[in-house]
Formats: sequence, C-alpha cells, structure tokens
Amino acid sequence: MYIAQGFEWASHQPLINAVLDLYDPKFVLELGVGMYSTPLFRYRNAMFIENDKDWIEKMEAEFGVNIHYHETEINDFDLVDDLTEDQREDLIRYYVTVKIPELKPNLLFVDNMPSCRIIAIKTLKHKFDIVMFHDFDEVGFKANKYSLIDTRGFNLYSLQTNSTGTGVMIRKEIDKGGLAEAVEPYKNQFMIDYPLCTKMYIQNL
Repeated sequence: MYIAQGFEWASHQPLINAVLDLYDPKFVLELGVGMYSTPLFRYRNAMFIENDKDWIEKMEAEFGVNIHYHETEINDFDLVDDLTEDQREDLIRYYVTVKIPELKPNLLFVDNMPSCRIIAIKTLKHKFDIVMFHDFDEVGFKANKYSLIDTRGFNLYSLQTNSTGTGVMIRKEIDKGGLAEAVEPYKNQFMIDYPLCTKMYIQNL
C-alpha cells in the first residue's frame, strides 16, 4: 500500500482527537488501518481490520497492534460500481459477522478501500453511536458514494481542509455539541505541523 506524506493523509487527526476527547468511546472499530489514525486508537479498546496482508505486517510491527485480515479479491482501484453482485453480498456478509461488543458509546472509523466504504457504513452504522469516514471531499464523496449514507438519527458534520475532509455522524441522542471548540486546539497545531494545510474548519451539514 502506498502512503504519501502530504497533510491530506493525516487530515482526519484533529477530528479523531476531538471526538475521542468529547465522547471517550468504549470500543473502536477501524476499517483500513493507517499511519495517522491507528496510533490514535491503539491504546483504546479497539479492533483493527485491513485488506492488505503486507500492510498488516508493517503496521503490526510499527504499532504493536493485532490486525484482522479481511481477505478479498477486491483491490484499491475498484469502485463500488465496479463490484459484482456476489462481491457486494460477500462484503455485507463479512461485515455482518464482525462481533461488536455491547459497549457504549462506540466509534466506527472507515478509511478502507473505496469500494468497501459505503457497504461497510450501510451495514454497520446501526450498531454504532459515532461513524467517521475519511476523504469527504468532492472527489472522495463521489468515489466512495457517501451520498448514499442514510443519516437519519444522526447529526452530520465534516472537517474540511483546502484539499480533503473527514465526515462524522453522531447519534442525536448523544450529541452534546461543542465539536468545533474541541477541534480548535488540534486544528491549530495541525496547521503548524503541516503548513500546506491553509484552511481547516468544521461544517454542520
């Protein structure tokens, strides 16, 4: 798996940190492990799932976490519209079998292969209080079919930058507000660390 060093790859960090501060989730499921997200979850009660065996080996060595391998013939370049009906059904069956502990509040973080994201969100969101998904920009929105997400029962926010963004759905009954304020210190530090990030702001959608 190729990971670039641009700020876009880490742009979800301020939002992740703010959500962890505000809600202290008792369980996290990360679909698609990453250099910039997995370290934020590794000391929590978390389950990590990845489709790339080589990437699993690297990330387990780097961060000392146990990562579950989700074997599939789908690759990083496939989009959900490219999948056969059998492939879609296989993904649904897989996500249905993932055991989610009865711990609340909980968080689903989705940053796996583009073709898997909308299927994962649609299959799993009813089990989670907070659902976060990366690449919530114009290109990513279309590629990942985020427009198909049913947000009923959730408040939808996004953290946007001058390049990409991250979406988060928070169940209305637990949404305490204050997300923009919680993001602010992390945003300020991020823009110092990554000066090419010239814009970062929260939207309530």
